Amino acid sequence: MKKLLPTLAQVGFLCIYSLSVFTGSHLLEKINQKREEYKLTQNQPLENAPPELVLATTALGGLRGFIIDYLWLRATELRNKGSNYEIIQLYDWIGKLEPRIADVWSFTSWEMAYNISVTMPSHQDRWRWIYKGIEQLRDLGLRYNQNMPKLYWELGYLIFDKIEMNSLDEYHLYYQQEWFDLWDTALSGYSLQELSKASNDWNSLIKEPEIASLLKELEDANINITKEFYQSTDENLKKMQSILHAPKNQASAKKLLACIISTRIRKEFKMEPQKMYDLEQKYGELDWRLPATHSLYWVKEGLKVVEAFPKFQSSSIHRNLHRLQYLSLKRSFEYGKYLTSTSQRIVCIPNFSLLDTLHETFVEIGEKWGSELGLESHQDFLEHAIKKCYLYNQKGRAEKYFEILRKKFRHPDYKLDLDNFVIRDIARTIQYGTQHVVENYIVAKQLEAYQSLLSGIPDQYEGITRFVMILYNRYKERHGTEEHNVFEQARSIGYFQNAAVKLLQKNLEAKVGKEAVKKVWQTIIKQFPLFSQFPPP
Repeated sequence: MKKLLPTLAQVGFLCIYSLSVFTGSHLLEKINQKREEYKLTQNQPLENAPPELVLATTALGGLRGFIIDYLWLRATELRNKGSNYEIIQLYDWIGKLEPRIADVWSFTSWEMAYNISVTMPSHQDRWRWIYKGIEQLRDLGLRYNQNMPKLYWELGYLIFDKIEMNSLDEYHLYYQQEWFDLWDTALSGYSLQELSKASNDWNSLIKEPEIASLLKELEDANINITKEFYQSTDENLKKMQSILHAPKNQASAKKLLACIISTRIRKEFKMEPQKMYDLEQKYGELDWRLPATHSLYWVKEGLKVVEAFPKFQSSSIHRNLHRLQYLSLKRSFEYGKYLTSTSQRIVCIPNFSLLDTLHETFVEIGEKWGSELGLESHQDFLEHAIKKCYLYNQKGRAEKYFEILRKKFRHPDYKLDLDNFVIRDIARTIQYGTQHVVENYIVAKQLEAYQSLLSGIPDQYEGITRFVMILYNRYKERHGTEEHNVFEQARSIGYFQNAAVKLLQKNLEAKVGKEAVKKVWQTIIKQFPLFSQFPPP
């Protein structure tokens, strides 16, 4: 009987244990707060997770591991059989069972965007799989792994590698069109400055008297603006535009639509208009319809995580993020200004407003990482910038960077004057440069020819036009073969003439305004009938 009675020591231990449990439970909240304060937690707790994810991550217990193994084996089996559409559901389940493992999202995204997409017979199907891969990282992977910089880099790299102007994917020009159209519709002509100031509180906005009045007018016309702004029947579209463009509604409509657009950007694309605008403030004019700008956005988000967690700051992912930051800026400089569209591609020219910040970025990250980045040398960078500036009649900028090049480096070519230096380098580029680079040269020189004609120098116009034909014939020899797909075949000379005229019209518009440019163009046609064959501005 005595053995069943608790000893004094046992009672003491029980009291100590109870006190420890009680104290620990009360201290846990403070401990978690300190972990967050000192950045000791990589990811936030799962918030707003769907019920099936909560069930999968908590209720299954030890069975979860067996289920995951089975799903991976099943996915591999389906992949080998080519049953790609069934894999989507398996990847979805695997992600719900292992939401915190970043490599799961990396792998499934890569599978969709690269391995599965290339097995598709058409470029339309390929694009759907590539975009599904983007969504896998952006919408799901980063949702549950906000503090994993690797996923930000992979998302930025996927956009850059698959859609950007010099992508090696044979259908990248089609992907660019799809991406451009998607964001052109999403932004609907609104600037990031306007969207960054838009209200993100719909319930408060609709209580404002002028907004409520506008919504009532739309409702009376059987128009649900939140559903029909992007997708509407032709009949409702006309009614909606009539109401929104009415003089009394213009201010309210702008406020209302800015809220709808910014809300879509946050919810569908998982991006913040204010952060997008901040990038424009930092770097200069950015076109958010072009892929390199989005690559830059996700890189900068990843770099913020690196800054918050010291353990990432000397890692390879930090280096890779900086490398992709530079490459994204470089592409935004080279092809960052939209000019026009054709049936098979969008036409872009250099965005010179980014050149100075691009140079500063190159120097900054070059000093930090040196040759580890694997980028072109500072010397090559300067030569490239000089050629671009010179070809697009940015001679002041070209001379500025040529002077920097001469002071910093030694080479026999740098003893030449600017004109002869560029001409010698262009000859090499025409011989060995990529298709996009050569096409940019032809557009730039054709523009220069038209500017000479308008300036009353017909001899110079004739000379440059002859040079353009030399460039074009060499370009056609290199890219006019039948082995290229429809998006990569050599363009006709008319393509370059139209692009140059479009750029000429944009330059005129910037000088005289949108309305006056039409009258100016009519005057030009009367004096130079050559331009009557081109569409008006």
